[in-house]
This record gives sequence, C-alpha cells and structure tokens, in this order.
Amino acid sequence: MAATASTAANPFKITGGAVSTSTEITAKTMTIQAIVWYGITTAGHLLSVIDRGGNTIWKCRAVEAGNDSIIFPLGLPVSGVSCDDMDSGELYIYGK
Repeated sequence: MAATASTAANPFKITGGAVSTSTEITAKTMTIQAIVWYGITTAGHLLSVIDRGGNTIWKCRAVEAGNDSIIFPLGLPVSGVSCDDMDSGELYIYGK
C-alpha cells in the first residue's frame, strides 16, 4: 500500500505503508515544532525526513518494535518537507 500524506490539519500525518521513494508532505516554508514516529513494527526500521533541497531534517533507526521515536526541534525553519524513507508506522509533523 502506498503512503499518503494528510496535510489539511496540524499535525501533518503520513500513513499507509512503507515509503521507499520521496513522499512530499508540504512544499511550503514552515517551522517544525515536533516530529513523532509512531507504531514502529520492527527493530532496525528506518525513517528519513528531508527538506526541498534534500538536506536531512531527521534520520532515525528504530531500536526496538513498539517504541515511539520523538524529536522536538523547536522552531526549526524548513523549506518544503518530504519523507524519503519510512519502513513502518505513522509519521506526525507538528508545525506552524
């Protein structure tokens, strides 16, 4: 199943399966308040979030299944956000 990005409300939510190619979350400039990776199914799964220029915003490898990975880069300004790798779970990006 292909991943889908729901961006109508805060937080932005990416769901629906593994992401192996870049899924655009937003092309707009925004300020990230928090990123939460929820529902990880397997230790070793990867998550990568990048900006429009391909620069890494957050890259994470799950330590074990069932743990949530959370980062709070309060006030991180970015131009465009994409998820270019998510092996399982759901991704929530809180912004303003």
